[in-house]
Amino acid sequence: MNDQLYRQNIIDHYKNPRNVGELTSENNTVACSNITCGDETKVSVKVKSGKISEIKHQTIGCAISVASISILSEELVGMDTEKVKKMDKDAVQEILGIEITPSRLKCAMLGLEAIKKAL
Repeated sequence: MNDQLYRQNIIDHYKNPRNVGELTSENNTVACSNITCGDETKVSVKVKSGKISEIKHQTIGCAISVASISILSEELVGMDTEKVKKMDKDAVQEILGIEITPSRLKCAMLGLEAIKKAL
């Protein structure tokens, strides 16, 4: 995929975020915020047999914050929780498919931070 297609994917996930909502049972729910810009996310994660089986979120923020958690909520389902706990900014940038500037890195990492705390 070229850079323009990745950017279109970010915009699509921002305008139409996936997995919005909250899980009601057998889950861990965590709220996190980026005090630098005011972005906020509330993430619910369900785990079965050491793997993420479902992720829901409620996120208010910039395009990068919303798109990042939306994309992660799709990509991380089925992944081993120990692997997710080891993910870093490089993994998030690879999943998003675009280079994140230092000033936007906290926005991109907000969703992963919440998911890790929920695990």
